[in-house]
Amino acid sequence: MVHHADHPLFYLPGICPEAAPWSDQKRNWMRAAERVGQLLGQDYLFVPELDPHDDSVVAVKVKVSTHTSKWSTNKLYPRFGLGSISTVIDGKGRTLKQSEVSLRHAWTRVAGP
Repeated sequence: MVHHADHPLFYLPGICPEAAPWSDQKRNWMRAAERVGQLLGQDYLFVPELDPHDDSVVAVKVKVSTHTSKWSTNKLYPRFGLGSISTVIDGKGRTLKQSEVSLRHAWTRVAGP
């Protein structure tokens, strides 16, 4: 669906702070991304979007890095990560520290500059 887009991204369905919080769903989505990413040769960046009133996750944006994607500097990784930003690179998922996120804001690929 997004494999040939210049700036591939999508939102995960079903994220709801009350009924289906991100903290309960994160592990399953990360495992799925690990399997799919390895099969398709894609890397993923999970960027939670927070409610400004109570800091609960109201949506999760997934940015996809492929061989054909054309992410610009400062567009892939957020300058300041709010919430726990995670990556899936080469089929392996991990959550980034805030210091790692701020160092990667100029990257144009999830796996590296």
